[in-house]
Amino acid sequence: MRDYFVADDKILPISQVPAALLELAKNSRMDIDELLRGTGIFLSDLTRRDHNISCAQLKHLIGNLGKQERQPELALRFGRQLPYINNSILLQAISNAASIRDLLEILRTYCRLYYPMCYLHLVSDSKNHYLIVNDAIGCPQQQPFLFQSFISSLITLLKASDIDSNQLAFLLEHSQPLDTAPLHTYLGSRIVYNAPVTAVIIPDTISQKTLTNASEFIKRQALTQCQQLLRKIPGRQGFIENLQRLLLRRALREDITLQRCSDLYGVSPATFKRRLKAHHTSFQQELDYARKLLALSSLVIWQMNNEETAHYLRINDSANFRRSFKRWTGFLPSALKQQLLSLKPSSPLNTDDAITPP
Repeated sequence: MRDYFVADDKILPISQVPAALLELAKNSRMDIDELLRGTGIFLSDLTRRDHNISCAQLKHLIGNLGKQERQPELALRFGRQLPYINNSILLQAISNAASIRDLLEILRTYCRLYYPMCYLHLVSDSKNHYLIVNDAIGCPQQQPFLFQSFISSLITLLKASDIDSNQLAFLLEHSQPLDTAPLHTYLGSRIVYNAPVTAVIIPDTISQKTLTNASEFIKRQALTQCQQLLRKIPGRQGFIENLQRLLLRRALREDITLQRCSDLYGVSPATFKRRLKAHHTSFQQELDYARKLLALSSLVIWQMNNEETAHYLRINDSANFRRSFKRWTGFLPSALKQQLLSLKPSSPLNTDDAITPP
C-alpha cells in the first residue's frame, strides 16, 4: 500500500475545508451552483458528514472561485477560519505549544491533518525562522489561493498567542497584484514578491517566547492522538511532497533520472510521466525544484560560494550552476544574495533529515 495520496484520491472530508469554503462564498453572495459546476460536488453532499472529495475536486472548486471572485481577500478571509475547521485534536496540541517555535514544529509535522494541499519546510538561524510553504499535490494555478490562505491561518494562530504580526515578513512567489491593499491589510507591508519560495519569516525573539497557559501534558496527549490518526488515514503525504522528499534524499548521492524514479515507484517511465502530467508537472520541473531548495540551502544557509555549491549539487562547473540557478529562481546567485541580504540562516532545511550539510 502506497504511503501517499494522488489528486484523485478522495481524502478530504467535505464537512471541513470544502464546506467552509462554500459557506464563505455563499456569505459573499457568490453563485453556489456556478461554483459547483464541473466539480462533481453536489449540494446534497454537504450534509453527508462521512463523504469525502478529492484534491482534484477541491482544485476545480478553487478555480471556479477565481472566475467569480469579486473580493481579492477571499483566500485571506478563508485562512482565518482554517485553524478551526479541521482536526480539533491538532488544534488542541497547537494551542498548548510551549513556544512559537514549538507551534511551527507541530504544524510542520502534522500539516497533513491541517491542510493536506500543502507541506512545510522549516529553516532557522540565530535571528529568524523561515516557514517555507510548498505544494503537496500539484496545484500550480491554485497556489496563490492555497499559500495565502495557509499564511493567513498561521497569522491567526500567532495572534491567538498574542504575537504582533507586524513583526513578521513574507516571501511570495507570485508577482505583485495590481491591488495590494488586501495583502497589506492581512499581512502588513513587509512583503517580497517574485521570491524564489513562499515563506513566512518569524524573528527568533518571537519564536522563543514562552506561551502562557500552555499544558505540556495536554499537548502530548493530543499529539499522541494525532500520530494514531496519521497511521490510520490513507496517504500521509501528497504525491508531489512524496516525490520531493525522495529527490532531496537522492539528488546529492546520484544522478537521479526519470527511469530511476520510475523504478523506485514501481512503474514504467511512461506511466510515471502520465502520473506527473495528471498533477500538472513534469519530472524536470520537480528535479529543478528540489535542486533549487538545495542550492538555496547551501548558498544562503551554509554560505558556500558558487564553486562549492556546484560541486555539492553534482554540477560540472560554476558557470553551469549559475545558468541553472537563474532558471530555477529567476536570479543569478549574486543578485539573490543581495536581495536576501538580511536572511542568513545557519541550519539546513528541515525535510525529515533529507538535507544534510556537506
